[in-house]
Amino acid sequence: MSLFSKLFNSKPKINDLSSPDFQPISGGDGTSLETVAIINCSSMGMANSLMDRFISERHGTQGEDWNRGIEHFVTTNQIPSGNIRCISITFNGGQREYYFNVSRPMNGSMKLFEMLNK
Repeated sequence: MSLFSKLFNSKPKINDLSSPDFQPISGGDGTSLETVAIINCSSMGMANSLMDRFISERHGTQGEDWNRGIEHFVTTNQIPSGNIRCISITFNGGQREYYFNVSRPMNGSMKLFEMLNK
């Protein structure tokens, strides 16, 4: 099966992305590990855009009202996989950290990487 067949001829899944119930970002408000925002997409490029949009909805325009600071993956005993991404931002009111579960886009990126390397 060719790469294009694998990508475009797959059967629709029960949780169809075109469903009106689908949310690209779900979960909590992202302000702590207990309330992470879950990113529901299949690539890290799209995940970065969704995370920027999520923060912009709360703080305004990126580059004017807020800027990204240090970013890292969180690895603890409770979250051994490291699929929680912490993004620190600076804004007019100070600094804040947002936590995003990026398991789905990381898995999608890994599957694509595996297919390309076969």
